[in-house]
Amino acid sequence: MAMWVSVLVAFVTGMAGLLFAYTFVEALSRSVLSLLVPAVVVYVVLKFRNQHHRFNQTFSAMCGSAAIIYLLALPLMPYFFSADAQTQSGKWLIMLVLVIDVWALLITAHIVRHALETGFATGISLSIALMLVTLLAIERIAPQPSIIEKDDAEVDPVAFVSSRSQCNKSALPYVCQHRLITNLT
Repeated sequence: MAMWVSVLVAFVTGMAGLLFAYTFVEALSRSVLSLLVPAVVVYVVLKFRNQHHRFNQTFSAMCGSAAIIYLLALPLMPYFFSADAQTQSGKWLIMLVLVIDVWALLITAHIVRHALETGFATGISLSIALMLVTLLAIERIAPQPSIIEKDDAEVDPVAFVSSRSQCNKSALPYVCQHRLITNLT
């Protein structure tokens, strides 16, 4: 029961943040994927390590911590989605959201390392892998329609990252970094 409560709270808070930049359907698909992909990955990893009995506790902790972080970041979202990386206040806002992202990554690493009974380095590695798999799945299944698709030869890395029109629809800064890497390769 506690797992479903934490999943629901994480879903609602995630939706609330995404609705500042996406339509309801886009926010819904991204919220569902941001919960479904980690659930599947965590279950598979726990099953592989013969720790699948810890899934409810692990995923509840992940969703509960995500909900708290979403609630803390929610007041920043309207400003973040319209932040201009060229201004000082925009740079500070982006930096603040990046700090929140790193904090979330460390919390997930802590949860994963305890669930798998491994070291912190393994927890961080798995947490980063989980984040990347989730981002890739979201970008493949529910791509951002607001991003202007460019031919690979036309992409200017500096202009791409600093352009507000390219990144202001991203839920988090590393989505912009992912878009840059994807378009350059």
